[in-house]
Amino acid sequence: MSTRTGVHDPPESAFMINRIRRSQSNGIDVHNQPERADRLHFAALWNAANCLVRRKSLSITLRAAVAAGCLDAEFKPQTQPNWDRLGGWLGRVGTDIGVGVVTDRAGALRLAGAFGSHAKHVYFPYPHLFDPSAKSEARGQFLVVSKPSKF
Repeated sequence: MSTRTGVHDPPESAFMINRIRRSQSNGIDVHNQPERADRLHFAALWNAANCLVRRKSLSITLRAAVAAGCLDAEFKPQTQPNWDRLGGWLGRVGTDIGVGVVTDRAGALRLAGAFGSHAKHVYFPYPHLFDPSAKSEARGQFLVVSKPSKF
């Protein structure tokens, strides 16, 4: 019996997903709807920024958050200290702090509703300021920039 994927197999069988594994820190798993995953991803990064600010960390990056125990190691960046493998971003924007994830317009609206009150600026798709009335369906980087005192 062969376990290889052949040309007659359905496309989804070409991908192996461990449906049992779930992140212990962020709760994101393969069963999450995209809108829930976007929010969980953003919330994990937001909480990591909050943790670094409370610890008075001089470095506000994903790498620093993982090293300080503020974020699960699965978020550890590969090459860039501010980016995770899912397109999440955490870092300084001038003297402020930015937190971002890749999402679509509907996700940007939900995230702006949940986190926008803390924002100095909200961008979507970055580098454009977020316009809730815009009619674009594009995906892009949703970025909230806040003063450290807002975390």
